[in-house]
Amino acid sequence: MKSRAWLREWAPAGLPAAAAAVFSTITYFFPGVHASYGMQAGLAAGIGWRITAGDTLYTEIWENKGPLYYLINALGVSINYWHGIWVLEFAALVGSALVMYRLARMALTPWLAGVAATAALASLAGTLMVGNLVEEWAMPFLAVSVWATFKTTLDQGGHPVRRGVALGLAIGALLAMRPNLAAFACVAALGVAWYLVKRGTWRPLWLLSGSAIVSCCALLGALAIWLASQGALAACLESAYFDVVHWDYSLAERLANAGVMLSGLRPGGGLVILALFLAGAAALVIRRVNYAWAGRDPRPVRLMAPQRYLVMVTAVGLVANLAANLISGNPDPNYMMTFVPLLAWPAAWLMTKCIRALEARLKPRPVAARLVTAAMAVVLAATAATPALGKGSPSLWGATDHNSRVRDLAAFMRRETSPEARVALVELPETAHYVAQRRPATVRFYRPMPPFEESFKREWNDGIAQDLLDGGATLIIFDSPDLAESWLDNAISPEIGERLRAMLAGDYFLVPNERGWAAYKRR
Repeated sequence: MKSRAWLREWAPAGLPAAAAAVFSTITYFFPGVHASYGMQAGLAAGIGWRITAGDTLYTEIWENKGPLYYLINALGVSINYWHGIWVLEFAALVGSALVMYRLARMALTPWLAGVAATAALASLAGTLMVGNLVEEWAMPFLAVSVWATFKTTLDQGGHPVRRGVALGLAIGALLAMRPNLAAFACVAALGVAWYLVKRGTWRPLWLLSGSAIVSCCALLGALAIWLASQGALAACLESAYFDVVHWDYSLAERLANAGVMLSGLRPGGGLVILALFLAGAAALVIRRVNYAWAGRDPRPVRLMAPQRYLVMVTAVGLVANLAANLISGNPDPNYMMTFVPLLAWPAAWLMTKCIRALEARLKPRPVAARLVTAAMAVVLAATAATPALGKGSPSLWGATDHNSRVRDLAAFMRRETSPEARVALVELPETAHYVAQRRPATVRFYRPMPPFEESFKREWNDGIAQDLLDGGATLIIFDSPDLAESWLDNAISPEIGERLRAMLAGDYFLVPNERGWAAYKRR
């Protein structure tokens, strides 16, 4: 009997787990997509590869995300150069789906929880298929942090040490990947701590907070010791933690970008999540109509104390998460990934309100449940298909031209250089370094900034140019001869530009190619 009960409870979890497995598998093995990420994902894979080759993060190879993101990529490359990252991504995404299922189970029946978690993943199908993004790696840790805090509240402190360790490790991992990813987890932890204080349950509070602090500090301390041993701790703190806010966006621009991101108008927008909340709002309207038809006034909707605190924590945490994700000022669709685990419980709770309201009108009960499940299946199918078919979306189909360009560039780099060569790419996909297995010739793995006059872009381009002067690149490839001239004339300081131009004229020669690149090879 116990085995049957376990099967009834966990069988529906196969829906979101299978969806996660499909998304992560398609990312790596669909024809034309394999090994040619977009910019950020390709950078992470390339940096992971350079870490395994002995380069020091933040000093010998620069980036502005936390160290754990690149260590995950390094571990994946160590497992297998082409598919190791996918092995870890597969496990992380399936784990996220299972934890989101458990979150939804706090308010829904098993099969509805399975469908709801699957729909949430499907709403992000186009973004997930890009693969290897920091927000995607954060999803399991976000889900675990929500589970640990919410479960502690609903169980009034049960198993506080176990949940405290899970919470601390989750917050530490989020801080170690990108600090603003931990906004919701920190708000949730403080909200649950306040709830335990209000109830006077001091022992669970101390056990939860103590184990969370110890485990979080242990993880961050281990990473800090590793960075300090390589002389990269100060560089890490400066680039990934102290210098990540873009101050050139006004408050009005940030609010407008927040609306664009949440509206779902960009690829990857959380349309299903918004639909679930609309369903919950509709439930309250239906409830009022039911009571009006029955000739009675609607009773006020009251929440039990734990649920009331969870609603408050969710509301504050969602605002904090939105503000934190917009620190950069850009409405990046990838940020929607961070909302899905956070909304699993409130969306499920609202769905229960909707289902109960429908069941009060539709008889018999199974009819209502079937109708709701069928409607959710239609929404699931639509949201799964839309990102892949939409023009310009970060989907499988939209990536074909980019992948072709990366493959041609990587083939050219391999043909013209030896494995130990150093190659610089200017306004070309950096992913080609990873695909061609050629080391970048500059510490700044990112592409140079366009030739604008802003001081920070000039400083950035000057740094890249100085790296080329100092590093002895075997091959320097510009996207076109016109870009090469524009970059040398306008993007960098005149004195550095003259020195670099003289070096190219004396030490390099142009390599003809079918793509029209301005490719300079050392004599």
